[in-house]
Amino acid sequence: MNTKIIYLKSEKLSPVSLSQIVRLFPASLPISNIYDPENTIFITSDADLFVFHLKNHAPNLLQNKTLHLYNSRCCNPVNIPPKRGKHKVRMFPIGTIGATIKTWRNIMGFDRHNFTSEDIENYVINEFGSNFFHFNDSNNPRLIGSAIWYADQSLISYKLDLWLKRYRFTFAY
Repeated sequence: MNTKIIYLKSEKLSPVSLSQIVRLFPASLPISNIYDPENTIFITSDADLFVFHLKNHAPNLLQNKTLHLYNSRCCNPVNIPPKRGKHKVRMFPIGTIGATIKTWRNIMGFDRHNFTSEDIENYVINEFGSNFFHFNDSNNPRLIGSAIWYADQSLISYKLDLWLKRYRFTFAY
């Protein structure tokens, strides 16, 4: 397996918050520029989930699919990032989401492909508002199950909801 490890340092978000939400950002990092954006698939995963059968987690590029949502009909609606409104959208589980680099960039609205830790943190703060996260969130005993804990779910579900309204024909779930 051709694996790259990238270390990112948190300055504004707690290390826990950054580590949970950063999995939505590989297509924004400089390393993504060495791959073909239309034929390279990035797959998110939970820390306790490892993908063994790619066909269950990757879009079929031969069928012109660029996004695959695993177990996408499992969940109740989720609140969107507070800065974006006060409504809910369908929650897409983030256990695994497979998409081409180009599709990830489109979903997330990345106009640059050289994000730093600071850029990621600024993007997240721009989506959620400056008072949503706190650097000491990692020490909060009520973090698990809180809105902060589900920030990655909220953000990707919101972004997917917007994207699917425009490009519904290019994915499988």
